[in-house]
Amino acid sequence: MSPSRPSAPEVLVIGLDGGTFDLIEPWVEAGRLPNIARLMREGAWGPLRSTIHPLTPTAWTTFATGCCPGKHGVYDFALFRPGSYEAVLSDASCSRVASVFQLLSEAGKRVVAYNVPWTYPPEPVNGVMIAGFGAPRFDRRVACPTEAFEALAERVDRVSFEVPPRNDDGVIVEAVEAQVRQVGEMARYLIESERPDLACVVFMATDQVGHMAWTQRRAMRRDGAAVPDVLLHAYELVDAEVGKLLGVAGEEATVILMSDHGFGERRGMVDLVGALHDVGIVAYQGRGPVPAPRVRRRGRSGGFLGLVEAGLKAVLPRGLRSRVRRAMTPTIDFAATKAWVWGRYPKVRFNVRGREPEGVVEPGAELEALREATCECLRGVTDPADGRPVIEEIWRGDEAYAGAPAGDAPDLVAATRDWAYISRDVVTAGPMALLTEEARQAMGWRHEQSGIHRMNGIFIAHGPRIRRGERIEGAGLEDLAPTLLHLLRTPIPRRMDGRPLLGALVEGGEQVVCTDRDSPPQARSRPDASDADGLQVAERLRDLGYID
Repeated sequence: MSPSRPSAPEVLVIGLDGGTFDLIEPWVEAGRLPNIARLMREGAWGPLRSTIHPLTPTAWTTFATGCCPGKHGVYDFALFRPGSYEAVLSDASCSRVASVFQLLSEAGKRVVAYNVPWTYPPEPVNGVMIAGFGAPRFDRRVACPTEAFEALAERVDRVSFEVPPRNDDGVIVEAVEAQVRQVGEMARYLIESERPDLACVVFMATDQVGHMAWTQRRAMRRDGAAVPDVLLHAYELVDAEVGKLLGVAGEEATVILMSDHGFGERRGMVDLVGALHDVGIVAYQGRGPVPAPRVRRRGRSGGFLGLVEAGLKAVLPRGLRSRVRRAMTPTIDFAATKAWVWGRYPKVRFNVRGREPEGVVEPGAELEALREATCECLRGVTDPADGRPVIEEIWRGDEAYAGAPAGDAPDLVAATRDWAYISRDVVTAGPMALLTEEARQAMGWRHEQSGIHRMNGIFIAHGPRIRRGERIEGAGLEDLAPTLLHLLRTPIPRRMDGRPLLGALVEGGEQVVCTDRDSPPQARSRPDASDADGLQVAERLRDLGYID
């Protein structure tokens, strides 16, 4: 390492996964988040629009590439294998475009990326990348170069992207504290040892605790002391680590505090596959499931299935409980199904003849009629609590995901009202093709999440190159990669969907430089995925309610 390199990064990005101004603004006003308050008071800030849908893999891949999902191709936690009905877990190797970390490395800039979700398998960079949430386990495979793992392993006793455990008293506070402290310590160590031009670190506790404790905030410490608001506690812990990172970065650094999406209360789950079955669009193998309400309010299971779920949780061990629940989960008969819904945020795929292995819908007039019938069915599903539709908006896939190759994106993309409902997923989360039967049986009951993602995240920028007291409107996740390239004087590929957020910068900055030159995404070293690896990732996704 050259001794002439600056000891502090020129640009520091701090991610608060799931961070929302709905919490931050009142807590800043109350004096609970002094470091974030300083960044807002002395910098530029505003809402940051997430992706459709506001999901971890989709959003963080957009952050890393400056491209919307149609171009990078990561639409969800699970993707369908081309020409099949088989769903597998996605990862960073699914992205079709180069990341900002690759582009900066090729331009000679030094990079540190620590705990950024959906960067596994890690890519070669001019510096160090330690993959975050989405990696199966904390071993040498999360690091590039792999030698960087050894130095971290000496300083860490548990993996930072593990979901903090929960017991009958709520989220285990000490686990949250250990996770946040570890992320901060490791990030500071890497910044000080690598002296990067760009450092990027992400805290996951703001998202994970939000899922588990959005409405039930009280938690207990092991010594019996009560924590009245464990979500506020998580934000305060992160705020303290932000302050330490600001000390390492120094006053000359440009600091960007951001989130991949917002957060809010989850109202319930909607069974859109069942709704399509009711009108003859979906066919089940065998007799299908016991009839149940199409919308289940959070915390309340309806009818016979509700009694069964309560009984399973009360009396059966985890493995047997999982077998019984999965035996009750319907299996789609694709040979007789016209369309199906997949993902926690609903996406529709049509079973088109010539495109799908057992396609039954003819392209043209029959397909368009099916599109209308499917939209009508989805719009007709209502929440019995208020009688209002659950689906607020539906887009054609080629509209929501412009730039996607033909047949690659979902055919329809739906948004639930206020983004407050999630969809029951009997396709990608039922028989996950990545897992063995034994692994699926080992995945037992998890608590029900009370918080879920919203569209607007946070953007806060601070430093001598940032306008003071400027309100930023209209920013999207896709704008951050080109903004980072601009700040580090690196040409911006014109294929990027985003644009530099010049409104946040002081006047007299460098002229934006774009280029038609582009690089294909780097080959990532991806060891053969084992069933144990798939189980590790799937268990974390189940802990947070992303899959069944």
